[in-house]
Amino acid sequence: MRPFKKTIYEYKTFQIKGQLTINPDIEGLLFCARALSSNRNDKRKIFNHLYVKGNFIVGTNGARLHEYKLKERIPNGFYAVLVKNKRHVVLCQEKIIDEYPKWKSLFPNKTQLIDTENITIDKVNFDRTMYQLNNISKFPVNISFIKDLEDFMQLHFIESKDWLYFQGQGTNTRAIIMGICE
Repeated sequence: MRPFKKTIYEYKTFQIKGQLTINPDIEGLLFCARALSSNRNDKRKIFNHLYVKGNFIVGTNGARLHEYKLKERIPNGFYAVLVKNKRHVVLCQEKIIDEYPKWKSLFPNKTQLIDTENITIDKVNFDRTMYQLNNISKFPVNISFIKDLEDFMQLHFIESKDWLYFQGQGTNTRAIIMGICE
């Protein structure tokens, strides 16, 4: 058996002829990294590592789940986030034997959606967004989780579920946010 070799993946913003060129995956990687646990000592590695399977990368802290469809594919596995800012993201693949939960089954298909309300995340009018969410949600929602969503993510309702499902414009970003226990 070959020894596991840690691999570094770097995503940068480049400057070409005075024009800033952003790697399209940087925003999606940052989006998923925001969902990770802030507790770096958590023994459950799935809460402080991103996970890649196929073209998808996901991050979770157990109370929310962010998913992004990568434009540039990297090998399946767990990744530590070494650097994360708007211009630079560095991931390090790590050998972790934990099994990642079956996250795809949590996201609804189109037939499960009921778009009864038209709520879109709006960072400029964030108070209005939270007011709308509080009026229609069956449970309290962590405000910081909503603030971590991308602008213009659309809320969709799933019949008889205890979480909120958000989808970005197009299908590259999706998020599930659980309610706060009372």
